[in-house]
Amino acid sequence: MDKSWMFMSRTSQEYDNGVRDFLKFAVDNLENPDFIPCPCINCSNVYNMSTNEIRDHLFQHGIDPTYREWEWHGEDILDEVEPNVTTDYVVDDDYEMRT
Repeated sequence: MDKSWMFMSRTSQEYDNGVRDFLKFAVDNLENPDFIPCPCINCSNVYNMSTNEIRDHLFQHGIDPTYREWEWHGEDILDEVEPNVTTDYVVDDDYEMRT
């Protein structure tokens, strides 16, 4: 999902469209769409609100820019898997002890 709107001016059409799409996504993906965690800068997903209240908060305060994986709004978060890195180790058992 495109999240570039999060960093646009709150007066832009792109931001307005992004808020609309975000709220639709949350309503479609949450068990209880009547009370949704508010991701605005002030609430930081701590307070549950209606979509109308969240919309107002997102335009008044802006969305928390650190909230990039929308786990509280139904986005599936894939655990990042570390790549399988192989390293060649050379064991040299041919050594002498000096006295």
